[in-house]
Amino acid sequence: MSKTKKEEDRERQQAAESETIGSYLKRLRSEKGLSVEEVSSSTRISATNVRAIEGLEFDKLPADAFTRGQLNIYADFLGIDPAYLVSQFMKERDESLAAGRRAGPRHNQRVLAPKTMAEPSRISSAAVAGFLLLLIVILFTAFCLYTSWSPFNFLRKETAIIGVFPGNRAAPPQQDQAGGKKRPATPATAPKKSPATAPKSQNEATPAGATTKIPTARYSLTVLFSKNTGVAVTRDGGATLSMFFKSGARQTWKAGKSLKLVFARPGSATLLLNGKALAFPAFRNGRPTLLIPEDLPDHR
Repeated sequence: MSKTKKEEDRERQQAAESETIGSYLKRLRSEKGLSVEEVSSSTRISATNVRAIEGLEFDKLPADAFTRGQLNIYADFLGIDPAYLVSQFMKERDESLAAGRRAGPRHNQRVLAPKTMAEPSRISSAAVAGFLLLLIVILFTAFCLYTSWSPFNFLRKETAIIGVFPGNRAAPPQQDQAGGKKRPATPATAPKKSPATAPKSQNEATPAGATTKIPTARYSLTVLFSKNTGVAVTRDGGATLSMFFKSGARQTWKAGKSLKLVFARPGSATLLLNGKALAFPAFRNGRPTLLIPEDLPDHR
């Protein structure tokens, strides 16, 4: 008659009582023709821990909870009672502690809890701050490149503010030197500039009643801005003026011979020349540039 599993377990227990639990496990493994590496591959128990269990090297094993789990897996793999194996192994460990055969007291070992072992490495606050600062710099640089806006020109006040070019509007009120109330400037009190020393700007308004002859304005260009952008304007070969306009602004320039506009952003405005729609200029030297009369359809 074949033996039952209980009888086989009882015989194994009796045989194990005559030897240590480590040598007992090693003998069972050898009887099955298994190497330590094969056991480790099948049970996912490291080969180091398998040798430590069989050699009763308690100081090389992990915490009790992990050791008990590995003993249960090893017992199931060899086909023996896990409860008996765990209790016998822990009993021999306690006896070894009492006899002083261990390398050092077990309570001096630093045992890592599962939560501590699973915690990821923490990133310092300085590293996070540095990363955020780098991200801000990258985004700001991308904004400047996309809008063609130069913060250095803005700080040097090279870009003009909308409304500083009055055109044909009246001169702003002036404040007297004594700090009194503001009074409007009149042609009678305003000092006259000598044509030889101070030529008038093209954007300067002509006072009422003046007899100075105004050149005929052959070209009248009205610009309706749809995006925030900067514009460099040159009229009749004069000085170039750099200005900045916001979306929704409207500006008109008049010229007798030629007119040149260099826009900072493509497609940023609608153009009307002498009341007729004019296409937005193409790129010249990397910027949308309008040349009048060169860009006019009837110009040869």
